[in-house]
Amino acid sequence: MPRPNPSDYPSFYDRYVALAQGDDVVKSMLEHTETYIAFLSSIPGNKLEYRYAPGKWTIPEILRHIIDTERVFIYRALVFARKDNVPLPGFDQDAYAAAVQVNAGDWDALIEEFKFLRHASISLFKSFPAETLNNIGTVNGNKVNVNSIGFIIMGHPVAHQQVIEEKYL
Repeated sequence: MPRPNPSDYPSFYDRYVALAQGDDVVKSMLEHTETYIAFLSSIPGNKLEYRYAPGKWTIPEILRHIIDTERVFIYRALVFARKDNVPLPGFDQDAYAAAVQVNAGDWDALIEEFKFLRHASISLFKSFPAETLNNIGTVNGNKVNVNSIGFIIMGHPVAHQQVIEEKYL
């Protein structure tokens, strides 16, 4: 399935879709996963507790956010792939972040969790027949298709990688 058209998702996801590489969601997820894990593994331990401004997340908190967000988006993809027409709510990323304690001592475990989650996400997308990727659902009053969700999932960590490289490293 080719890259999504801008009409396939809300415009506030433009950046994430643009940052996702490739044209095939499963192949791109596979390629991105190893690259992203290598990036995470290269972050020096002395940077893990750093905040570039008061109230900003640490790098482990950013990774926890990425993991939580991917879980939410994978649920959305599953619901829409299975043609469950229930409108889904948005989620408050700040409330999620405030509800967990993450520290640098959890870093290797967080990387492993991301790796396992991403492989589960890839397995789910592999299980979808091609036509399923066109299924559309509603999230927080906005229409989005399954294919777009895959590209959003890929671009979201890349956006955070850019922030980490610019403001943390």
